[in-house]
Amino acid sequence: MSLFIIGSVSRITSNIVLQLAKNNQYKSITIADILPTYDFHHRFYRLQKDLDQSQLTIDLNLTKLTNINDLSKQSNFDDVLYVTHDYYSAVTSKTKLMELTAQANKNRNTLFFTTPIEYDHFSYAEPAKNYLDAENRVL
Repeated sequence: MSLFIIGSVSRITSNIVLQLAKNNQYKSITIADILPTYDFHHRFYRLQKDLDQSQLTIDLNLTKLTNINDLSKQSNFDDVLYVTHDYYSAVTSKTKLMELTAQANKNRNTLFFTTPIEYDHFSYAEPAKNYLDAENRVL
């Protein structure tokens, strides 16, 4: 089975990939990001090193999301996981990317999301309401 992760090589993503590799849940995992910068590559290589040191074998790949059409890459994978990225000062709307991901995956039986809500909605006057509104838009 193969997994397409939309988000970044964040600490959250790295831990998810390590756990999935330990459980042999996927043979191939591709991580896609909207801002694939040097730090993104550095984290990716660190994740590969962690997998190697743990003697975990998995086909781990990296891809860029440069425009909305790149979300169609997900159609080649068995499962899709959206993980909120963990950089805050240079990002577009996380909820918008979540909505676009849901729309691109509307024909799937299951789409997985993981997001630390305590960080994503803290700047809003009513964080809980904003979270529920964003969730309702993608469901």
